[in-house]
Amino acid sequence: RMSKAPNTDMFNCVFYKSGRVGFEGVSGRQYLGDDARDDYSERYFSWAKLSFEGRPFWVFSTNWCLDGPCVGSAGGLRHRLSAERMLEKRRELGAAGLPMIITADANSHAFNHDMDDGVQFLLANGFEIAGKGPFAGGTDYIFVSK
Repeated sequence: RMSKAPNTDMFNCVFYKSGRVGFEGVSGRQYLGDDARDDYSERYFSWAKLSFEGRPFWVFSTNWCLDGPCVGSAGGLRHRLSAERMLEKRRELGAAGLPMIITADANSHAFNHDMDDGVQFLLANGFEIAGKGPFAGGTDYIFVSK
């Protein structure tokens, strides 16, 4: 049975397998901002501090904008702002020195996939792509800190 990290229950929930992975008491979600949303939805990211075999790590989960004001070059900027805000929260939480996993529906197919500004920001700031989903050539990402 999966458990859901508290305060991640509205958008971009963080689930973990109790008994194998521990919840370390810190979790939440944050609005990415009006300048990172689209016509479809407000966009958020969630986070949780977890542990495996006594070793703490962080999981962040997000879904970036896709349509309306997120079309064209404005979309790349909105994705970059989303990535920047996530890493800013990481610093605020004092999590920069711990391993981190980011799951993202990056909607990068509209912005040349891996060349998307938000994807590139994460890659330039200590993350690598650990996996991609098959939808639309790979718009769902798993990033891990190096």
